Amino acid sequence: MHRVICGLILGLIVPVLAAAGDGAARREDEPLRGNWKAMSFQHKGQDAPIEEAQQADFTIEADGKLTLAMNSEKRKFSYVTDPDKAPKTIDITFEEGPLHGTKQYGIYKLEGDRLTLCLAAPKSAAEDRPKEFSTADKDYVLFVLQRIDPNK
Repeated sequence: MHRVICGLILGLIVPVLAAAGDGAARREDEPLRGNWKAMSFQHKGQDAPIEEAQQADFTIEADGKLTLAMNSEKRKFSYVTDPDKAPKTIDITFEEGPLHGTKQYGIYKLEGDRLTLCLAAPKSAAEDRPKEFSTADKDYVLFVLQRIDPNK
């Protein structure tokens, strides 16, 4: 189960910051910046064991860069957000590994120091983007992340 979760996390959490001139996306990116710990993870309606989910740490940096660290592995991604959509959208691009260049489409919400991401499987079409924060009967993943540097 650990390998499955690790693979899904590495394969499903990755973002591509909005175009350089997109001020709205940059403003929305700012509150997302910081260090985050996965508090829970769900795939196809099934919860992962908490101790496995909490092994994933995320760092969201300026200019749409994201790093995922789990155990001794680190992966880099980029992302683009659209805060004007309801729910807010995130388009993720893998920056390395076997899925390099692959896009992944999702939605997100930020509530204080809690970030929730719901993502379609990599290589899914943009039309397959989740419409709600649920994985029931879908090949989606849902992460609930807690900020670990609350002074951001």
